[in-house]
Amino acid sequence: SGISRTSELRCIFDTVAVQAEFVSEEIMTCYSPPSMEGIVNFEMSNNNQEISSSGKRFFFTPTVSVATIIPPQGLTAGQTAIFIGGSGFLNMTTLACRFGVKSVPAIFLSEENIACVSPPQPPGSVIVDVTNNGVDYTNSRMMFHYRVCPSGSFCAEGEIVPCPGGSFCPGEGLTNFTLCAPGTYQAVPGQTSCNRCPRGFICPEFGMSDPTLCPAGYVCDTDGLVISDKPCPPGHYCAIGTKSSDAEDLAESLRPLRCPEGFYCTFGVVTNVSVAANFSTPQPCL
Repeated sequence: SGISRTSELRCIFDTVAVQAEFVSEEIMTCYSPPSMEGIVNFEMSNNNQEISSSGKRFFFTPTVSVATIIPPQGLTAGQTAIFIGGSGFLNMTTLACRFGVKSVPAIFLSEENIACVSPPQPPGSVIVDVTNNGVDYTNSRMMFHYRVCPSGSFCAEGEIVPCPGGSFCPGEGLTNFTLCAPGTYQAVPGQTSCNRCPRGFICPEFGMSDPTLCPAGYVCDTDGLVISDKPCPPGHYCAIGTKSSDAEDLAESLRPLRCPEGFYCTFGVVTNVSVAANFSTPQPCL
């Protein structure tokens, strides 16, 4: 208190007086002069002669520099742990990193190393600087590059993870994957869509990485089947994986095959080997 609006208003750093600017009777501003690192007495004067005796101290911190940023890139969602190498870092509560215009607290590791977590930012590059006191930042011109989580992947806790088999990631910036729906599958990780279940197969569940062969006794002659609902036609048997309903299509080995001579086959026969009274197998003609 007691600050006067006068051209003689001064800040006193030990024995060095610098011009101050009046803000109010309680507040004034001034720029610190060049100094060696260390703690000095700080007082003020309204007339450049009479000096206060508050007993306040001012800490001249060492010059801070930034030399390395590891890693130099991260995701737009933030949360990438960054290790910064340089010099002059101090273990202070005001120690911070600035990404462009966004500042985040830093973790002191040593006078040469600190760590911080990148904040969310749009895609692009920003300058990273460091401050010990929360006010004076370095002018390092060190760049950090923000990128979007790519299609075919999801990103969790700053890591890019390919979508696993049985799932897909259809766009950028995803934080989770989507399971393939019944009737589809995906065998290859890191894909943006699922494949329709092919002929001769069924895909009855969510998240299938491989289709299941059409069960014996059925025909799976269309894509995208969830269940096998077409029994093998009478007079024939159908092995596992049958994918054509045309028994006359001799170019297709996985077709309904004729019932053995001297036997009859009802719907859904699974084999050419007869088992007595088991009508899923050929039965002898009477």
